[in-house]
Amino acid sequence: MNKKHLILRRAAVPAILVLFCTLFWFGKPNDFGLGRNMEILVNMMRELSLFYVDEVDPDQLMQDAAEGMTRNLDPYTEFLPEEQMSNFDLLTTGKYGGIGSMIRKKGDYVIFAQPYEGSPVDRAGIRIGDKILSIEGEDTKGWDPAQISSALKGTPNTTVRIVIERLIGGEQDTLTLTRERVAIPSVPYAGFVAKGIGYIQHSDFTEGSYEEMRTAIEKLRAQDTLRGLILDYRSNGGGILQEAVKIVSMFVPKGTEVVRTKGRAATQENVFRTANDPILPDLPLAVLINGNSASAAEIVAGSLQDLDRAVLIGQKSFGKGLVQTTRPLGYHTLLKLTTAKYYIPSGRCIQAIDYSSRKQDGTVGKVADSLVREFTT
Repeated sequence: MNKKHLILRRAAVPAILVLFCTLFWFGKPNDFGLGRNMEILVNMMRELSLFYVDEVDPDQLMQDAAEGMTRNLDPYTEFLPEEQMSNFDLLTTGKYGGIGSMIRKKGDYVIFAQPYEGSPVDRAGIRIGDKILSIEGEDTKGWDPAQISSALKGTPNTTVRIVIERLIGGEQDTLTLTRERVAIPSVPYAGFVAKGIGYIQHSDFTEGSYEEMRTAIEKLRAQDTLRGLILDYRSNGGGILQEAVKIVSMFVPKGTEVVRTKGRAATQENVFRTANDPILPDLPLAVLINGNSASAAEIVAGSLQDLDRAVLIGQKSFGKGLVQTTRPLGYHTLLKLTTAKYYIPSGRCIQAIDYSSRKQDGTVGKVADSLVREFTT
């Protein structure tokens, strides 16, 4: 055997292993096409890595390939490399390693918009409107909030040096802040808008949202007799399904169906019912929503409407009724993929956009399920 043949055979080994492992794993003759395409993908990545005219980054090739595979599916199916795990952790837990403040763009710079109480920013005396001039010696003029956020986040107990300009007085201060595990509150405000009429603003559905909501209700009940309650879900983009079900359980009888999921796989068909006795079974409820109320927020609002338990006020919600599941891919990476759709008690599917029926120009239509056929509460 000459050297040329030896090199070719060795180069083909990884792709052949992928093919045989794929066929062994799925064990179906009609999965040959999947194995074939996986072999082609591996071969293509190898050839680009070895022979492209300029040096290429294999990690970037992988991310580009993943983006290509998911581009025509839906916006929520995506590959999550290791460096994005902190962002994913923030979405699911509401916690991150950072200095604890909301930020926003103002002119050429980013300012502190809302320091969280007790956070490193709060303890350092930073106030709303203070401007971020530099981070670790680098001028932040022209940076957008995403760049600032990325630079300020990091592993807890590490430090970050910033220069700020005070809104009041204009003095510049150099501060070294120690990053901490910061928890973003799900319920930023609760109070009374009229005699006996409570109001709760609920901003997301991360771990612990139910406990925060229940605590807010108990505080309102301790202050005055509740005669009605307004739940504000405007611009709440959703989050963890189970938190939504537990929140609905405070207002409807135990064992009530809140939502069900249906997918292509039988394992994705599940019914979610309330598991606890309600604490406010008869209290009049009003739910505020807008065009940015989505996912778990729509489950709470839609189920309370379907069960004749609340009045909805505002604008038509976003229509995001797709269920995402994460699957490990190895090396601290994940695939977040859509596996099912949400259906509230009346049978309405929350999802308004059908990503499987794209037009020739690639666009998709948006039609609410309630406009397709009649539903009753």
